[in-house]
Amino acid sequence: MKHIAILCLGWIFVVLGIVGFFLPFFQGILFLFIGIMLLSVSSKWTRGKIEQFLIKHPRFSEHHA
Repeated sequence: MKHIAILCLGWIFVVLGIVGFFLPFFQGILFLFIGIMLLSVSSKWTRGKIEQFLIKHPRFSEHHA
């Protein structure tokens, strides 16, 4: 149950982040970041994508560790 709740909440934040890119009063990048972090907790696919990004862009991995 907790796993499903985290996934749903993560996707809700991702959708809000995408909507926020088009609405001037919404902080799209903040919601998108929160959604990706929530999804990385319970999704192997998202964790893998984050790891690929950090390998490709080592400058960000310094701050991530």
